[in-house]
Amino acid sequence: MSTYNGEKYLAEQIDSILAQKDVHVELFIRDDGSSDSTRDIITKFAEKHNNIHANFGSNIGWVKSFITALASAPGYDYYAFSDQDDVWKPEKLSVATSAIKNVEALRGRNVPVMWHSSLSFTDENMNVLFVKRMDKTICTLESCLTRLQGAGLAMVFNARVRELVGRVDAIGYYHTSHDLMAMEVTYAFGGTVIFSQETYVLYRQHSNNVMHTPVTFFAQFKREIRRFRNIKGEIANHANGLLKTFGNELTPSVRKTLTIVAEHKHNFLYRMIIVFSPKFRTGDIRRTLIGKIRVLLGKL
Repeated sequence: MSTYNGEKYLAEQIDSILAQKDVHVELFIRDDGSSDSTRDIITKFAEKHNNIHANFGSNIGWVKSFITALASAPGYDYYAFSDQDDVWKPEKLSVATSAIKNVEALRGRNVPVMWHSSLSFTDENMNVLFVKRMDKTICTLESCLTRLQGAGLAMVFNARVRELVGRVDAIGYYHTSHDLMAMEVTYAFGGTVIFSQETYVLYRQHSNNVMHTPVTFFAQFKREIRRFRNIKGEIANHANGLLKTFGNELTPSVRKTLTIVAEHKHNFLYRMIIVFSPKFRTGDIRRTLIGKIRVLLGKL
């Protein structure tokens, strides 16, 4: 968990993590320089529970803070990201780890495996606004290189994913989001992502969300336009980072896909491949169209 000025909802989220059934949980919290009472809340929880580990750092930004927190927790079988303001249902981790174990039994523990819950979007008081069914998501390496298809708060993954994320981070290719990094490496290494039809996370929407999700169509459209203006070349940097980090460990097919994305700005043929290939799509026409326009402008 990474925290920053999260005093309003933090205790409720920590309580929901401590209430997880049928699993042993160790909670590693890195505070990213809070100036409210967040650190006091964390300290009180850590003094009461020996499975809560607190790290109070300076402000380095939420993406790097999450990755730093992840790096501080070695030697575990399974990992999960947690925001500071949501609520987890008590069965979340037990359902997730059981599903991951089933895949590992078939494919081995050296294969990256991720589980992803569907999402119940709520208002500040935990009244459900709508449910996003993640099992209907189009999700491949290509779709991730078009637009993040998941949310960190709903992810649980095995130790292999954590190890791969750490290797990307180590050479300095920081992403626009920690969860995108985790999903990209899972697909790049031929891993499995399990999408749950059921919701195990109450995703609280409020004015202070770092990644607030608009509810109305017009609010969503405005956010997409804002993203179009602000995101310029980060995804190409992601692809380049994966190539630089893993090189020949990747299959020729994956290397080719990453090369197309990494070099699309300087190669007209690559831009046409991304625009016309049915693989580079998100399942959302609006997001896919905006992504294709960015490709044509060399700004993916």
